[in-house]
Amino acid sequence: MDPLDLLNPRCSICDLKPTVKKVKHYYFDLPKFSDKLYRWIKQSKTLSDNSKNFSLQMIKQGLKARSITRNNKWGVPAPFPDAEDLTIYVWFDAVLGYVSAVMEYFENQDRKDGWMDYWLDENTHIAFFIGKDNIPFHTIIFPSLLMATHDKYTLNFHIGATEWLTFEGQKFSKTKGIGIWGDEAIKLLPGDYWRYTLIYLRPETRDTDFTLSTLEYCVNKELNDDLGNLVHRVLNLIKRYSNGKIEKTKPKTDRQVKLYHMGIQTADKVDKEYMDMRFQRVIYSVMSLVREANAIINHEKPWETWREEPDKVKGLLYILAETLKRISIMLYPIIPESSKKILEYLGLDYREVGWKDIYTPKDVYLIASEFRPIFYKIDKEEIRNKLKEIRGENMEEVDIETFQKLDLRVGTIVKALKKEGSKNLLRLYIDIGDRTVKVLAGLANYYSPQDMIGKKVIVITNLKKKKLMGEYSEGMILAADDGKGNISLLTVDGDIENGSKVR
Repeated sequence: MDPLDLLNPRCSICDLKPTVKKVKHYYFDLPKFSDKLYRWIKQSKTLSDNSKNFSLQMIKQGLKARSITRNNKWGVPAPFPDAEDLTIYVWFDAVLGYVSAVMEYFENQDRKDGWMDYWLDENTHIAFFIGKDNIPFHTIIFPSLLMATHDKYTLNFHIGATEWLTFEGQKFSKTKGIGIWGDEAIKLLPGDYWRYTLIYLRPETRDTDFTLSTLEYCVNKELNDDLGNLVHRVLNLIKRYSNGKIEKTKPKTDRQVKLYHMGIQTADKVDKEYMDMRFQRVIYSVMSLVREANAIINHEKPWETWREEPDKVKGLLYILAETLKRISIMLYPIIPESSKKILEYLGLDYREVGWKDIYTPKDVYLIASEFRPIFYKIDKEEIRNKLKEIRGENMEEVDIETFQKLDLRVGTIVKALKKEGSKNLLRLYIDIGDRTVKVLAGLANYYSPQDMIGKKVIVITNLKKKKLMGEYSEGMILAADDGKGNISLLTVDGDIENGSKVR
């Protein structure tokens, strides 16, 4: 449908009727690169199947010239002739930022041409971690811009595109308080707990829901009961039955041989899964090795056999130490702090350990004389309550003098508009008796501008001015939030003069 065919169209941002006007814009001739893009995507050995299929389908449907400029005050000014009022469309300058950021880095290092050693090297591989809706910007727009330079930029692109992640059945929303944000997460739990759970849930093939129940399971069962228990058992066994030192020795049972080779096979598999950006599968693969290591301890029962078969027990302890080393290396990108502790307890310096050490048996392990549990169990309800405290939802008592510092007044909304460039903000002009104040309120998802006009509301008039999207808000209006996505304005019952003080 042509936009001009719409009946009574209204702008979703400012709610005004659009006007038709002729303007000048600059376009990128994307169809010109269709054949090159198709060949590159088809022949690529680094792009994932879902990225390939999605992009090839777009090309088959026919690419169109894309406008690279906008009539917008927000953005980078367009550097073209007669383009004083135009800015660059964000998804053109944003992807070029991948290159310019590396340029800036080397300029700051007084190595102006250093960026070429990476971007113009055919052996350079580049990884992008994006949502599925951003695939075409990285497989169509960005490569075509690089091709247009006629320079030999590397196109070894690895794209880790995910599906959607929701929070306990709802879309993430900071304004509605749905989700947990980075600064809150670190106050609640160690970073490794969040990293592990998010990778465990990573929506690699389908939309996934994050719940505190899943967080509790990942920490309590997988990290604490499985991995943490294995670390504690192995260290205690080496300390008790080998005086904290275990030297390299050959496996003494078929099951020990199986565990040793399973470690190598798991590393080979995990290496490919990392390169394919299948991080969720990394966890599944490594935790299978963890469970097998726990199982062999239960099966061989070294606490019963160490007197009669000491060599067999030493073989087991060495294989277990090697397995712990391998596990910590493989999980290092996901739970780095925990992996450092495991290596430290094994007597290794994490700064000197690398992937190659998975395949290089250690001559001797001298474990730490003291070690503590790596993980601890959590309770989801305690996490939920602590989150409320962080957000101030469990409010502390205040005295009347503190409350009286707020200047609360009755006001009538005389004008309401949607804030340009925002989906959430309304610009409200409120008569509070002696003056009219301008308030920016995040209510556009709950009230239309027309619904707001004429309402008598409660305004906090002595808040410090706050700048939102380049514009100052001169106060705040009161509203009720039930925490479930429902917002309701606090309005005044009856006829009372604007400016009346709320006590």
